[in-house]
Amino acid sequence: ILAGCVCLLEVTPDAVQPSDPNLVAEYALHQNYPNPFNPETTISFDMPQAGNANLSVFNVKGQLVKTLLNGNVGF
Repeated sequence: ILAGCVCLLEVTPDAVQPSDPNLVAEYALHQNYPNPFNPETTISFDMPQAGNANLSVFNVKGQLVKTLLNGNVGF
């Protein structure tokens, strides 16, 4: 399902206060492993705080292949 595809992570944090200088706004979508040509792969991501996340896979034509996660991610 992931061979030749691109993953997109969209995040909406809970209770964002842009004026807070201590707010860590670092999000990371990590490389999948072992690789997309195996029958199974692992995709991980980091969020600095709880919030809504959408992790979707798109093919090279920009067409949605599958939504892997769409909802609130808590800690």
